[in-house]
Amino acid sequence: MTVALSVAIPTYNGSCHIREALESIIIQLEDIDEEVEIVISDNASTDGTPEIIREYQQKYPFIKYFRNDENLGVDRNFDLAVQRASGKYVWLFGDDDKMAPGGVQKVLSVLGANLDIANIFVNCTMMNAGFDHCHQERVIKIHEDLLLRADDFLLLAGATAALVPSMIVQRRLWLEVDKTRFLDTGWLALGTLFLMIPGHVAYCISTPYSLFRDGSSRWHKDGKFLRMIFSLCDIIESFVKCGYTRTAVDTTIKGLTNNPTLLIFSARQHGLVVNYRLLSEACKKFGRSPYFWFLGMPLLLLPKNTHQLVWKVYQIPLVKRVYKKGKSRIWKRRQVV
Repeated sequence: MTVALSVAIPTYNGSCHIREALESIIIQLEDIDEEVEIVISDNASTDGTPEIIREYQQKYPFIKYFRNDENLGVDRNFDLAVQRASGKYVWLFGDDDKMAPGGVQKVLSVLGANLDIANIFVNCTMMNAGFDHCHQERVIKIHEDLLLRADDFLLLAGATAALVPSMIVQRRLWLEVDKTRFLDTGWLALGTLFLMIPGHVAYCISTPYSLFRDGSSRWHKDGKFLRMIFSLCDIIESFVKCGYTRTAVDTTIKGLTNNPTLLIFSARQHGLVVNYRLLSEACKKFGRSPYFWFLGMPLLLLPKNTHQLVWKVYQIPLVKRVYKKGKSRIWKRRQVV
């Protein structure tokens, strides 16, 4: 049979959790394994990942394993994961995430009913690192499936579309997109996805069949995620030239930059090094947000570790109320002006 769906898992040193990811998928493939394959693209892991995958390959012939000779970076490995798949659609899946029961059958039913959709967004539940606590039941608050045009999907999903266990793409459209501009930004998958959709439609599955492990240290190392947000804003800005309306683009960027306080604090906690260039970029991206000037900028300017003290002071209920009231007044004055 022709493979309808490839579950592609880009991995690097994923031995801690990749068994859990595989088990959550394999258990759903009974009687349908000819329609579905699992493709693993290993970015030159140095831990026990290859041995684990070969162990599973001996039991399950629908698992394909590819290992890069060297670490090519996350973006190139994501692209290779799709290239190495053979299914018409490719479900990009994290090596430390899980698939909820019924996910594969639901996706296959959607593919059977909608023959030319560009992508499927699978709603996602945000879990903590230990997978024993739910942060957010649904990252997109919808309770029925939706079929959307490009602008509407951008407004609904925004940066959430970058969540790997939520992303299913039509392989042919993915391969047609020029990805050069997205390489080494950390956002190749998201940029490629949104360039695929104009002229087609996107499908959103409301039930959260994807379980995302939040707080992975690999994404927060050295506070780099703050710089990645700057890059993401630039990528979304470029969508105007690709068929998206200015309103949809501006609304999406505003959603990313309107309240950067938690993002800045998290980046500082993870070792973000602040210099003039970063401050300048932060002012450009977050300057319209009162949150940034009241708390974000002080968190960036304070010496290392001192920012934690400021954050604790902010958590005092009285301080928080005064802060929010002052911010609200300034915001209202700016709108009047």
